[in-house]
Amino acid sequence: MAKTQLRLQLQKLGWIVLFWAVIGIGQFLFEYEVLVNHADLEEDFPFWLYLFYDLVSIIIAALIGGFIMIFFLEDWFRKRPYGQAMFFVFVLYSITSIIISYLGFSLLYKNEMRVSFFSSEVQDKVQGYLWSLDYFKNYSLWLIITFISIAALLINDKYGPGVLKDFLLGKYFHPTREERSNYSAG
Repeated sequence: MAKTQLRLQLQKLGWIVLFWAVIGIGQFLFEYEVLVNHADLEEDFPFWLYLFYDLVSIIIAALIGGFIMIFFLEDWFRKRPYGQAMFFVFVLYSITSIIISYLGFSLLYKNEMRVSFFSSEVQDKVQGYLWSLDYFKNYSLWLIITFISIAALLINDKYGPGVLKDFLLGKYFHPTREERSNYSAG
């Protein structure tokens, strides 16, 4: 892989990590506000600890998922039907989500309870979370974010770098007037 190609691939990975981190922080702040306004939130709620673990798990997921998407699957996406590629991403995302959530929440609960990572209390709490509606909500949200990331990569690949950004910023929404000359080469 050429040096320029590697730099472009790493730049894409950086954008994915940034995009996912911003959405993750927004999701965390939204859920925190819901808890503050509509639930009996404990006075000693470890805001920074939860934000830290949330952000770490999102960055790890973005690095792993983005790395796999960019360095292994991008060429594969070009050669496959869109539906087949999306199904494969769905399966890969599901496996990655379960692993990252399991590790992240095990670490969080281990530190909260001050017990072993593999203790039955931690494992029971993690399994309870993985079967909860909260996990399903987060899983669904991040599945959509993953599909958006892949769509952006495919659009970037098909139409060239910067076209999606220009489109989203409205560059193509304003018609330009062209002056045509009546010159004919006859």
